[in-house]
Amino acid sequence: MTSLTPSQPNSPAFSWILKKSTGSEQSASTQGNATRNLKKKIEEAQLETGLLRSKLDELSGKPLTATRTRGIKIHTVSKGENLITIANRYYQNSSRWMEIYNANKSAIGSNPNLLRVGMQLELP
Repeated sequence: MTSLTPSQPNSPAFSWILKKSTGSEQSASTQGNATRNLKKKIEEAQLETGLLRSKLDELSGKPLTATRTRGIKIHTVSKGENLITIANRYYQNSSRWMEIYNANKSAIGSNPNLLRVGMQLELP
């Protein structure tokens, strides 16, 4: 079963939230603007949640670690991170950024400098 999240613009959940937040049915143009605004609010909330979790971990003394999925380490990109900082965090060697890039090239694309907040990267 596919879970529907409000961040999926074609999902019933997203449509319901959009309708509730605007109060009525709207023209395609107005709905498009409302959709963009709602997506931006959702992204900001997700970023804030991630930053709060990181701060809570930092204050509690909990070490920053990657999650493990089926034996594979996964790192979720936070604001301000790049492949060099991620390599330095996990390998204590910033020059190993290319290993992370090569393992995630299909997700990152041709420019290793364009990481998106929330992107999940496999750590080789």
